[in-house]
Amino acid sequence: MDAVPIELLLSGRDLTEARIDPTGSRVSVVARSPDGPARVLLVPVDGGLEREVALGIDIAAGRGDGGGATAWMPSGDALVVAGRDGELHLGDLHGGSRPLTVRGRSTRMPAVSADGRYVVSVVDEAEVWLIDLHTDRDYRIDDGEHDFCMDPAIRVVEGDIDVCWQAWAVPDMAWDRSVIVRCVMATPDGPAQRSLVGVAQTTQPRFLADGSLGCLRDDHGWLNVWVDDQALVDEPREHGNPTWGPGAASGWYWTPKARSSKRRSASVSSSNRNDW
Repeated sequence: MDAVPIELLLSGRDLTEARIDPTGSRVSVVARSPDGPARVLLVPVDGGLEREVALGIDIAAGRGDGGGATAWMPSGDALVVAGRDGELHLGDLHGGSRPLTVRGRSTRMPAVSADGRYVVSVVDEAEVWLIDLHTDRDYRIDDGEHDFCMDPAIRVVEGDIDVCWQAWAVPDMAWDRSVIVRCVMATPDGPAQRSLVGVAQTTQPRFLADGSLGCLRDDHGWLNVWVDDQALVDEPREHGNPTWGPGAASGWYWTPKARSSKRRSASVSSSNRNDW
């Protein structure tokens, strides 16, 4: 059998960061080809041709099931995008973008609050920063206790800013021992109440609509989905992958209207898992 030319192996494009827009009508995807910069594509959920969004920047695309390069604005007409220049940009779906940061560092993994006011992101995979889009001010909100930070999530409820992210410190790797840091504050520059979740490997934090915190934890030896301090289903199976890079989205999601009451009924019957 003849050897396969390396050009054929590298000729395809990588598709990552598949994210449904807030209207539920489109999916954004980051496409990276070997002969050009990464681009954002929009694909209708009911079928149709893909459309490139001409942002005018090279995107810091990931590989496989990771990335951490894009986040939708709640309006559905813009995206926060991490550029290869190390900065965050606000990209208009009609074309063009403007910078949100001028840090001169590596800024990735954006997440946007549902009210569209705040953007949280990670700098150099070690610091968590919050941008107030109403004032264009930038705040560091982690306390520097951990060597690595990754994959923040954010919600705002009754004026309080609630942010969580994965964190760990050397000599551990993320799959040895990592925690979810939860930080609640009334204002970005005010005092913060911090708490830690997890005792072993803890990854992929996300908020339910009612404010409960979901993540993957392997307290009992397997990465299962947990909500707050309870395993949704405690079983000898992996519900997702360990942390190999930013923007992991493997294994599980909440439905938009998921509540902890539904979670409790789902935890007793595997036949209800499609309701997570």
